[in-house]
Amino acid sequence: ITKWQSSNKIVEVLATEVEVDTVARSLVSMMDPDLRELECGPQAAGYVIRESLLALLNSCLGMITDRPTVAHLLLGFSCLGNILDIPSDGLFANRMSLLHAIIGFLQAYPDELDGTITSYTVHLKRMAFEVLRHLWSSKLATYFTLGEMRAHAFLTNMFAGQPIVGPNTLWNGHFISTDEFWVTDATSALAEFLLYRSHLFAYAATEIRSAAKVGSPSLQAGVLSTLLGSSTLDNGESVSNASVFDLFDFADLDVSRSFHAPQLAFLGNIAVDECASRERDTLILYDIAKVEELIHIRKTELLAAGPARPQNEEQFEAEAENLKMFILATNQSRQISYNRYLALRSWAELVTTITTCSVLDDATRPTFILHAIQIILPKLEISIESESLEAIELARLGETLISKLASDLPGAPTSRSGDVIDEKLHQLFQVSVRGIMQASGNVSLREVLYSICSHYITRITSSGIAHESLRRHSQQIVKTAGPSLVEAVCDDAYTGQEACRVSALLFLNCLAALDSRTDCVLAELISQSNYLSLFLDAIRSLPAELRNAQAAGKFSSPSGHFSASIAHHHVADTSSLLAYYESLLAMLQQLSQTKNGATFVLKSGLFDSVRESQLFAADPDIGIG
Repeated sequence: ITKWQSSNKIVEVLATEVEVDTVARSLVSMMDPDLRELECGPQAAGYVIRESLLALLNSCLGMITDRPTVAHLLLGFSCLGNILDIPSDGLFANRMSLLHAIIGFLQAYPDELDGTITSYTVHLKRMAFEVLRHLWSSKLATYFTLGEMRAHAFLTNMFAGQPIVGPNTLWNGHFISTDEFWVTDATSALAEFLLYRSHLFAYAATEIRSAAKVGSPSLQAGVLSTLLGSSTLDNGESVSNASVFDLFDFADLDVSRSFHAPQLAFLGNIAVDECASRERDTLILYDIAKVEELIHIRKTELLAAGPARPQNEEQFEAEAENLKMFILATNQSRQISYNRYLALRSWAELVTTITTCSVLDDATRPTFILHAIQIILPKLEISIESESLEAIELARLGETLISKLASDLPGAPTSRSGDVIDEKLHQLFQVSVRGIMQASGNVSLREVLYSICSHYITRITSSGIAHESLRRHSQQIVKTAGPSLVEAVCDDAYTGQEACRVSALLFLNCLAALDSRTDCVLAELISQSNYLSLFLDAIRSLPAELRNAQAAGKFSSPSGHFSASIAHHHVADTSSLLAYYESLLAMLQQLSQTKNGATFVLKSGLFDSVRESQLFAADPDIGIG
């Protein structure tokens, strides 16, 4: 069935000539978990059938996303051409379909057995959640799927049933801190759990966006309340559940583990690296089967050279076993780190969605944002230092949080909570400044860190005397970072990629504003690094750059007709160029607001640059030179 993706003929035949509900009814019964099967583990017949069914559904839904498939029919839908519908007298309408069985299965099937999270139970729940994710992510089925999940109070039940994990959590009977953890299927339990959490966070974010789109205040309030740790039952009773912050528990697990390659005499020269391949994004795993094949080839070569002594044969077998254990542990470590990144990315997206799309009131929003900043700060700092993929996701979240806080609270804080917020924002600024200098090879990360710093400085320089102490402390951070920071920012502002270049210039502009409110050192630092002269040289070339951008937009397509894509690209290039020069001139203007700054700008050749640019050669009213 998984190969029936090229045509809808089979779907049409099943929909019109086969009583699909009769087939689906037997599948529904298979999804009903018999807890006695848990004693037999993944070898139980019911477990194997359930796993195969979920694999089939995921395969169908994953290969075809824009039209009905066999999976949709089995789940209880009917189809009208390329549109899904609900049969009025079918299993779906009576809430007895396979989709309803999967929803019920996820809420009833356990994560833990005898106090330990088991790999095979979490694996099955992850697969079931993946089926639902395919459905709510598709325009075909999102309306029906989300409606049924809400009818089953799915979000509330899932958050209420989530185990809180930590260093003392058992994974298939092993703690994460033990060496045995990394060479057993305990690693599979953690890897599956992280992927499962990623699906849960993605679903919660989808519910927030959907509730905002529907515009139902009660639905929005209910979803938000659950995410903040409290749900209301149908009878009006309020119950506690894990909050979105409680479920950031996985980020505290120490999954960073490096393994030393074993000492090999007989197998030291086999090309193990040739067995590695990229699975997804940055995830590179070894093919165990290929490694075993190399070991077998090496053994054959050694035997061909002459009979092996017993002790040599024993050493060879020991080396082979050690090498396979090393490869397995390395694979599992990389898989866990990648799945943790996926979970963290989904969690960050969820918090971003709560901040931007939910109905947080004026009293709750600052507290929520403060809590979020407080919880991500140590993780952000560690991830920047370790050059982890997680750094960019946490930084983007920090940028969203500080931007919303800056727009919501422009005034000076007058309470203890305001002081705490300022303290955390100041810490975020410190981490970001250090990160700018550490992330020398990550342009995207530096761009986000520039934005965080700009939001923060704008916040503390836009008020009167309220933030005077913070301004002094922030200026001290800049002075401590010294020429290294200024050169890094100026380098991006002068030669960086477009978006990063503008962000760096805006940050310099904010630093100049901070400089004017404290002690003026920025212009001197820029001048010492020779970038002030380079920025003024850029003004000389401004008209030529604009003419080149305009000329680039005059190319035609090979047929002689003007290309719409070229025109769009030309407009984008011109807009980016104007944005850059606007930021550059604003920065120079801000530097010139102080006597010290104006002196350095003038000494670096401002008048000569403006004169050579011929910016004022044309009449500003009629545009004629």
